[in-house]
Amino acid sequence: MNEKYAKPYFESFMVALSLSLLPIKIFSYVVPFIALFWFIVRSSSGRVLQRTLMAITGIVVLLGFYYIIYQYQGTYFLLGNSVVAIFTYSTFFLLLVIPGRGISSAFSYEKYAPVLKWVILIEGIIGILQFVIVTVTGITYIINGDSVQGTIGIDAILNGNAGFGNQIFVISMIFFIFLFIPYVLQQRKYYYVVLVGLLSIMLAGVLHVFVSLVWALLFTILFYRKNLIFSDLSKIIGGVAMALLMLLPLEFFFPGISKTASVFFQIYQDRDSPKFEAMDNAFDKLPEQYPLVSLMGLGPGQYSSRAGLISSGDYYGSKMKFLPNEVSEPYRKLFQHTWLEYTHGSAKYGNSTMHRPFFSILSLFTEFGWLGIGLFLGCILYFFMKIRLLFVFFKEQRNKVNTYLAFAMGVLLIMLVFISTFENYLETVQALLPGMMLFKVLYSQLLSEAKQEPQQELIAA
Repeated sequence: MNEKYAKPYFESFMVALSLSLLPIKIFSYVVPFIALFWFIVRSSSGRVLQRTLMAITGIVVLLGFYYIIYQYQGTYFLLGNSVVAIFTYSTFFLLLVIPGRGISSAFSYEKYAPVLKWVILIEGIIGILQFVIVTVTGITYIINGDSVQGTIGIDAILNGNAGFGNQIFVISMIFFIFLFIPYVLQQRKYYYVVLVGLLSIMLAGVLHVFVSLVWALLFTILFYRKNLIFSDLSKIIGGVAMALLMLLPLEFFFPGISKTASVFFQIYQDRDSPKFEAMDNAFDKLPEQYPLVSLMGLGPGQYSSRAGLISSGDYYGSKMKFLPNEVSEPYRKLFQHTWLEYTHGSAKYGNSTMHRPFFSILSLFTEFGWLGIGLFLGCILYFFMKIRLLFVFFKEQRNKVNTYLAFAMGVLLIMLVFISTFENYLETVQALLPGMMLFKVLYSQLLSEAKQEPQQELIAA
């Protein structure tokens, strides 16, 4: 097995993990580039440097294309905003330029799992303590669930600003826990680590992420069956029961929270909600005024993406000198009013993620069109089906650890799609980077081990 990149990749993962767990907020967007720089230096890889330069060249050509098209149509294209988008989507830039082959070794999982153990334990304990401190002291300027942020928001209680930390905490912890559970089942110990991690994310009370996880579990259970026949019905019912049981602790810690589940459907139908207004403008009015939007979008950073919001100068409450602090014409005409209505209506909307007038699927459409959405969902489907083949293969080989890993990876992949219907999560580096880097190396390991088995034609098919 070629293990040329295994050690540099592990070191880059540790760099990304360490920095992503710090309360660095906007500066988190440079972490993927720091990790990539570390990888290139430590691996002395001309190939990765070449891939990086090619990717940068491709991005420059893409931005140039958008600039020319919209300048020709009389719409000013903000290059500064598009540069910010490179940073907000930088998690995927790193995953793209680092090759999959050679980053895993024969014992990759056994090397990464102990790191996950300590991260889950430490972050989980800190999160639980944050919840206890707010609950016991009776602090009112921050909700006890919102205070659960681990080291990402270690200062949240002190500054009284919950920010976005608890959503980032929950998503990253779900990645860590799900990819650690197969190791626990293999070793038959460290169950307490999983319990601490699960308790901390339940205390955080980020219901829409839990709902997304439940949906992903059900979807994966359904489509990972080799044959959808009656004999599998009991397992499917068991999976549904398990998924529903995961929500019971939330009702215990936050009485009445399950009743808010109906909000998930109402906000997309309520014409008075900021989310509905944003969707109506994006899918109806925007294509009317800018016909190319449906096909290719307005370009990165030009509308409702996190890059567009950050570049506007309004996202962090004050303008920052190193940011463009500009908004595009479509943003000003069709989105800014909705965004400001939400931000100024904190009493009405409670700074809730559920009501925010943007989410990744919407932003992909407005900035990359149906081509962008098709590319995203196509990649998800491709890797989901590849991982499903790995799941079936290792199950037939009675390799329990790899079977559990393939299942966990399938769940996380589908969860990524579901959470993208609530917020601009595809651009949250701190939430995704460590988990996706771990996902990449474990996927590489599963492929390598499958090719060493006698029935490798299943994977090559």
